[in-house]
Amino acid sequence: MPAARADILERILEFMQGENPINVFHIYGWIRPEPMTQWFACFGVSFRETLLGNLSWHSSFPVPPRC
Repeated sequence: MPAARADILERILEFMQGENPINVFHIYGWIRPEPMTQWFACFGVSFRETLLGNLSWHSSFPVPPRC
């Protein structure tokens, strides 16, 4: 992964960890490299392999119900 892309990803992970400091949050995606999942774990991430990548945002930042 290019350094610039890794820097962006790390900033996102730091932000998400800061928003949920005592919770494990989940990222859903379709990567398999073990070093990447270990890197995510350093930020409190549980990586779940799936083809539904958009679920990670909604699980960490749920939308309040509208009545």
